[in-house]
Amino acid sequence: MDFHGGLLGIIGITTPLTQAKNTPYQQTVKSALWSHLNAFPPIKVRLLAHTGENCPVWLSDAELAIEAGLTLVRVREIGRLFSWDTVTVSEMKKFCAGCRFDPTVLAHRHRVIDHEYRCLKRQSPPMQWLKRSPRYEVEAVPLIRLLNNFPAQHVA
Repeated sequence: MDFHGGLLGIIGITTPLTQAKNTPYQQTVKSALWSHLNAFPPIKVRLLAHTGENCPVWLSDAELAIEAGLTLVRVREIGRLFSWDTVTVSEMKKFCAGCRFDPTVLAHRHRVIDHEYRCLKRQSPPMQWLKRSPRYEVEAVPLIRLLNNFPAQHVA
């Protein structure tokens, strides 16, 4: 009986099916996941954190920490990273849930891509709704400057 890498794979017994890693399907899933995470690094996800749908308001670090169930210090650390490499999967899930943006969800990605496209057509800067937050100058502006000063090849 072959468990395809389930219990037998966990205890170290491999079968020809469990040894056949990196099938074309697995490679596609892995590359798609990583490309989505690379396209939306923590700093960009942090800038997308908001409350409300029709009239979004940017979440402050303290509000995000409460929403995510993470410490304020950890939210600030994660929110300034350009890669998910040092973030645990558990922290990533909490952080994204608190931001109300999940890079692995197609609808979330399309919402951002559509917004950026509309802003490009109008020749207006994206994410103007950030300015509605009372913490805009203190918390959002430094993140925007950090993101704008970082080389583009590292973000996308």
